[in-house]
Amino acid sequence: MTGKTMMPDNFDEYFEKWLARKITQKEIATELRVSQSVVSNWIIQFRKDTGKDRDYIKTDAFKDALKGYENDELSTRQAGRMLGITHTGFRKLVMKAQEQQKSEEQKNSAAKEDAPKKEYGIDQLMANLSDETPETVEDGPGDR
Repeated sequence: MTGKTMMPDNFDEYFEKWLARKITQKEIATELRVSQSVVSNWIIQFRKDTGKDRDYIKTDAFKDALKGYENDELSTRQAGRMLGITHTGFRKLVMKAQEQQKSEEQKNSAAKEDAPKKEYGIDQLMANLSDETPETVEDGPGDR
């Protein structure tokens, strides 16, 4: 009989441990005696169903891996291994991080543009000028 391997009823417990980085997909696979790809598929399904996911981008581990990758000290495979994910998974996270950074920069620049600008009408300018004390110049022998 061929078909999908049935997900155990208590997989949510494994999923929560995986989210908290207390267990790897490989460890789950070993414990449940299934392949890692089966566990990966179950996790994908749980992520879709629950909307929960690891937020790698906010972790110090990702920031370290990204810095190493950007400085050409790590390959995508090495950086992925540091995080316990594949190299393609790491590349996707890099793209997501870049998109988030770009979005933040756009929001910040839009906020600056939306900030109220001080505009003075002629009345305000004249009022400001009248508040200033004029400089007095004394006429001297060569001044005229």
